[in-house]
Amino acid sequence: MSKGFSTKEHISASPHDVWSNLTDFKNADRWMSSIDGFTQRTEGPLKLGTVLKFNARGKERETRVTALEPDKRLALTPTQGVNRHAILTPFEG
Repeated sequence: MSKGFSTKEHISASPHDVWSNLTDFKNADRWMSSIDGFTQRTEGPLKLGTVLKFNARGKERETRVTALEPDKRLALTPTQGVNRHAILTPFEG
């Protein structure tokens, strides 16, 4: 059985602005410290099934976009390593 974890972060920005930064994979190392940039291997705009190449801890790896709801949800499922899921929920208050 695999283990997981969850974390929440309050970001003082609109879901659209957060989404724009989250899907700016050239700057992904700002929010995933173990990643050294992403290169999109699938042509066209970001969509379900898009394949991204990245370097982590000195090794080249790949991940696939497995959930995509603009301004709401993004899931990246790597061929090995940790799945990354981001769910954006507007904060009222």
